[in-house]
Formats: sequence, C-alpha cells, structure tokens
Amino acid sequence: MDGLPEISTADFEAVRAAVHRVAGIALTGAKRSLVQARLARRLRELGMRDFSAYASHLKANASQEVEALITALTTHTTHFWREAHHFEDLERLVLAPARERRARRLRLWSAAASTGEEPYSLAITAAMALDLRSCDVKILATDIEPGVLEDAAAGIYDAAVADARPECRQYFSTGTGAHAGQVRVRRDVRDLVRFRRLNLIQPNWPVKPEFDAIFIRNVLIYFDATAQLEVVNRLLTYLLPDGILVLGHAESMLGVRAGLKSVGRGVFSTRAQ
Repeated sequence: MDGLPEISTADFEAVRAAVHRVAGIALTGAKRSLVQARLARRLRELGMRDFSAYASHLKANASQEVEALITALTTHTTHFWREAHHFEDLERLVLAPARERRARRLRLWSAAASTGEEPYSLAITAAMALDLRSCDVKILATDIEPGVLEDAAAGIYDAAVADARPECRQYFSTGTGAHAGQVRVRRDVRDLVRFRRLNLIQPNWPVKPEFDAIFIRNVLIYFDATAQLEVVNRLLTYLLPDGILVLGHAESMLGVRAGLKSVGRGVFSTRAQ
C-alpha cells in the first residue's frame, strides 16, 4: 500500500500497545489495514521504507513520536452544530433555566474539542440565550492533540459555516485579502472559550468540578469498554447537581451503563429533570 510493504503482526502490536498506553485508544485486529493506511504518510515524512523501521523508531522515541502517531490514527470529523438537537437540549435543559433564575455564572466543557467547531457552537448558543453582561459564561475546550487546539484557538473557518445558520452570521467576521473566502469567530465569542490540552486517561485532570454541561461526543468510541465507563464516571464528578452529560449517538449506551437518567437523545443527567 502506497509503495510500502504490509505491516507485520509484531509491528501492528507495537503501535497498538503504544496508543493504548498513552491515549487509551483500543485498536482491534480489524483496524490493522486502517493503521497501515494512516501511517503510510507518517513513514514518508520520516523517510522510512517499512513499518519495522517505524516500530523501532517508536520504541526509541516514544515520548516524542506518540503525539504524531495519535494524530495519524484519529479522525477529526466535526462541524458547527453537529447533531443540532444536542444544542437544542442544551438550551432547554441548561440555558433556559439559567436565564429564568438569572444565573450569574455558567460553565460548559467540550471534552473532545478537536478543531473548535463544537466549543464555538456552545459559545454562540450561550451568547444567543443569555445576557453575557450579567452572566459569566466560560467554556473549557480540551483535546489530546496540541496541533488541533492551535487551529481551534485561531477560530478561522471556511465562509460556508457562517451561512449555514443565518441567525448566527453576526458571530463571525468576514476575512479579506489572504483570508478571503474565510470567516473568523468574533473576538468576544472566542474570549468565552479557553483551550487546553488534556489526555482523558491521565490520572489527574487540572480541571475544577463545576460544570453545568459536559459534551464528550464521538471520542469514547476509540476506548475499550472499561476505559469508556471509567471516563464517564470521572466526568460525572465534574458536573453540578443539575448538569447534563452529552454523548455521541454511538456512545449513548454508556449513559445507560453508568445508571444515568436519559433526558434527550444522547443526553443524560444524574437526576430526573
């Protein structure tokens, strides 16, 4: 594939062990061809001709190389207001009650922020629902990959994203010159979001347990069943009593396994709403 020999069982096992140890990602044998295809580009970047050389490189330079390895193997498929009903549920279950009680603060967490579309969607949804002059809104956006977080912090996207929802167009500025055809999330909206690198399987999270809502969508599917439940149960300790946990559609059964109350499709609470 791509001029490279097939990845051997031993080399695949070396890659699989490394990503599981560092990121909790569980690669089954069925992912062997995917690993081979995704790593082909990385081998070309390193000037290597086979996967055996890469396995040796990974063993000798694990702390430096594993980040590039994870980047190669994971997918960053995301867009603004993905699974739009989740943002409607956020309005119904969190923002509307906060508005009614004239809440002075609101904390949201995008725990798989990727290139920023999700946390900025949260920020815009909150800006539309609340008076930011009287309510202190902060959004934590975390991801394991520093590279995607740098892109996310810039807040620059193709202009089409601003046209998807005309009512939200005001929250983007139009690019000119080198940025023609692009838009940037407005500065006051970007200021609501704080980006930080975080590995969900690291023993300590430098995060305060104070969130009204935690979005963790389409990342737990990479973990094995034990790690999935451990992460969900840890996240619950960071939710306020009336907070919600939002999972991807493929991960919804995790909420059931954790004994949570279903309050929407993929949306769960620790208590009945």
